Amino acid sequence: MTRKRTEEAWAAACIEAALPGVTIKCHDDNSRRSMHDFDLVRDGVVFGACEVTTVTDRTALETWLAPRKAGCWTEPGVAGAWALALTPTCNVNELRRLAPPLIRRLAADPSDRDATSSLQALGVVDYFHSPTTSFPGSIYTTVERAPAMTGGFESENGDGLVRWFDEWVHTPAQEHNIDKLRAAHRPEAHLFLPFPALSSAPFTAIDVLVRDDGPLPTVAPRMPDGVTHVWFMSMLTAGAVFRWGPSGWERSPKPRPPRI
Repeated sequence: MTRKRTEEAWAAACIEAALPGVTIKCHDDNSRRSMHDFDLVRDGVVFGACEVTTVTDRTALETWLAPRKAGCWTEPGVAGAWALALTPTCNVNELRRLAPPLIRRLAADPSDRDATSSLQALGVVDYFHSPTTSFPGSIYTTVERAPAMTGGFESENGDGLVRWFDEWVHTPAQEHNIDKLRAAHRPEAHLFLPFPALSSAPFTAIDVLVRDDGPLPTVAPRMPDGVTHVWFMSMLTAGAVFRWGPSGWERSPKPRPPRI
């Protein structure tokens, strides 16, 4: 039996909380390839399969994580502390190699346009310099993301979530997840989608999932053949769990993430 990932354990807890009498049994034990994650069991009978697929912006996540793999990034001879906002496609290894001399130049002369242009060419969208700090030479990074990914107007309904899903689920990148559910040959096939903070979905899709009063969609999703139910959950603590199935849209409270 394999250990559940955090998002898998949370998804299992959400399903059990939403469906009284249903228990979750781990199916994917790594004994063979392309196994779905869970079985849904009621009264001792397996009636459903579930695949958990986290909707992550992996490019942005890798950029955010890269400087943290070696702990705090510090550079000797760099005055003060610096915060750099990076593009999601920034090559962080190249940035760490080439940015320090440019930063030193900007510390000496903030109007050095050549140094600023060179930082931009490395993927630095913006920067902030604090001359006073308890950690001189420290360099912090964040990922600058498109405004459509991080903000917008609150939606009156959840139809933006459906529009995003209809496009996303039918891309070639999701075929392997759908194939796992089809191969299970269960009466019900559930696709569970957790959305982390760095999600590849736009704000117009996930806004309703992070609001305690987020409205349900008013339209049905365009489900792939072989999938009967889909679940949506933000991995932030706020909001509720949305699900769609043959009975239409339903909402359930989000349990706290389990400790694993």
